[in-house]
Formats: sequence, C-alpha cells, structure tokens
Amino acid sequence: MGFMVGLTSPAAQLYIAECVEPKIRGILGSLTATLMALGILVTYVIGKFTECDVLAWIISSSSVFMLVGMYFCPESPSWLVYRKRMEEARRSICRLRGLSDTEDDEITKEIDRINEAVNNQEDVSVMKGLEQMAKSLKPLFLSLILMFFQQFSGINAIIFHAGTIFKASGSSIDNNISAIVVGAVQFVFTTAAMIIVDKSGRRILLLLSSVVMFFSLFPLGLFFYLKNNNFNVGNIQWIPLISIVGYMIGHSIGYNTIPFLIMSEIFPPSFRNIFSALSSSFNLFCLFLVVFFYSSMVDCINEEGVFWLYASICLISIPSVYYLLPETKGKSLEEVEKLFRNHSEKKTECVNSGFVNDSSV
Repeated sequence: MGFMVGLTSPAAQLYIAECVEPKIRGILGSLTATLMALGILVTYVIGKFTECDVLAWIISSSSVFMLVGMYFCPESPSWLVYRKRMEEARRSICRLRGLSDTEDDEITKEIDRINEAVNNQEDVSVMKGLEQMAKSLKPLFLSLILMFFQQFSGINAIIFHAGTIFKASGSSIDNNISAIVVGAVQFVFTTAAMIIVDKSGRRILLLLSSVVMFFSLFPLGLFFYLKNNNFNVGNIQWIPLISIVGYMIGHSIGYNTIPFLIMSEIFPPSFRNIFSALSSSFNLFCLFLVVFFYSSMVDCINEEGVFWLYASICLISIPSVYYLLPETKGKSLEEVEKLFRNHSEKKTECVNSGFVNDSSV
C-alpha cells in the first residue's frame, strides 16, 4: 500500500497542476489534502465501531472508485504537448475548459503558452542539461525544506498517536471521541484553507500556520511538564484537547496543503517528474522518522520534550519561509518557472561581472 501511495501521490498533484487554470490551481491543488483529511476523519469514525479487518475492507473501496474514475479523465495538455500530440492536446483543453471546437483562439493561446515552456527545455546538450538541473536545484531545495517542516512539526506523530496522547494526559474524554474531534477539525480547516489559498497567497498561510502551531504545542508541552513533575493538573486536563485542536487548525490552514501545492508549481517541466518523486519520497521518509521514533523520543525526553521540539521546528520555519519562498499565487506554471530562471540568470551575470551583492542573491 505504501508503494502504491508513493507512486500516485505526486502524480495526482502534478496532474491537477497541469490541468487547471492558474486562478483556481490553489483551490484544486489543495483539494487532495482536503480529501486526505476527510479520509482520516472517516477512518477514525468507522474505526470506533468496527474491528481492524472490517475497517480495511471498507476503506479499500476508495481504490475501486479511483480506478474507475481515472479511466474517464483526459491526459494533461502539458504532457500531450511535450510529446507533440497536438490534436489530443486540443481535445484535452476543450474538455477541461468546457470549450467548443469553434473557440479556436482560446485553445491556440493555451497551446502556444505550453509550447513556449516546452521549447525552452528542448534541444540541449548533456552539459547544458546538467547546467539547467543545477539552476533548478533551488526549487527542489525549497520543496524539501517545506516537506521537512510539514512532517517535523509532528503532524503524523500526533495523528497516529492521538489516542495515546489523550490517554497519557489523563483526560476523562473518550480517546476515540477525542481523535474524531481532531480529525473533524483538520477536515474543516483544511477545507477553509483550500477556499482561501488563491485569495490570500501561499506564504501568508504558511507563516500563519507556523505561528498557530507553535502557540498550540508550547502549552501542550507545558501541561505534560507539570504532570510529569507531579504538579496537580486536575483542573487543566482540558489543555491537551484544546492544544491539539489548535495545532490541527494551524497545520490545516497551511502546512497540510501548501507544500504539495508548491511542489507542483515550482519545478521546471524537464525535471518535474524526478524532482516531484524526490520531494515526495523525502516527505514520506520524514514521516517514517517522526512516527517511528515518537515512542523512543517520549521515553528519552518525555512528552514535554517532544512537543517542545516540534514547537521549536515550527518557530524555525517562520524566517525560513519568509526569506526563501516566493509567492506563486495567480501565476501560471510557465511564469513561476521564468521567475526562478530569471533569478538564476541574474545571479550568474553578477558572478561573471566580478561581484555578487545581497540584493542579487
């Protein structure tokens, strides 16, 4: 199952990015994270009332719907133009945009836009190709940073161990009910982020996400510090639920959706497949590390140490996003590529002329 999810996740994100118009790419690109949050919520709810084997049979049906649904979906216009299948690309654009064959100007304009980006990537030597890849490393680096912050903020450790965390806090609320509440909050606010991401922009949501997560995780760590040091926490046992709900709100409005959306936007066409695979693999590797070592970290530094560590990483993410990530809201994939390409060319010119100042870097 992990192997198949690893294959389909980046492909799904790229497919959406290549098919939709720039003005709604944020909404539809975030839809994958929204439906993932819905899947987690549905799993929590069904899992409360069924055994594991029954749960597995029920949720496996989603794969059948995907198999049937993808049969009726067209190939993306970018993929078809890149392979010189122009007539199929025209039909794909007509279907995706709701255009008729008579609206030839709109179709031609979009194909020309895609073709220009494709031509910029073609007819290069091996050395030129390596040079282009080197210039494309900044988008890859940015994507890896976002994937790191997404996972090492502790999201999947909290999702997978929600019941254990509530039980350790001594809360009187049923563990399964608490997990369902957390899943519901994640779904609602991921949906809200999906709606506003094209209006507010990517950077501001990531920054807000980091701030909210920090101020949610810090009191959670403080609660466990007091509890583990024999302070009376009987009157504040509501803190873990409120903190985790606040944390889920913070994660949902930014880091739950935007890293994969950014990944699908900033990679150049020539390296989009391999860079997306690398970025997604790195994300899953970080997920593995966070979940696998959660229990061991709790044994070593207690719950408060783990949650304060996650809070520290959220704090570090704020200047990283502010200074490194450009805003991609409303830009076509070709405009985003040109943004990074122009930046690299400008930096190269400064180096060749004998100096590099702060503004050029």
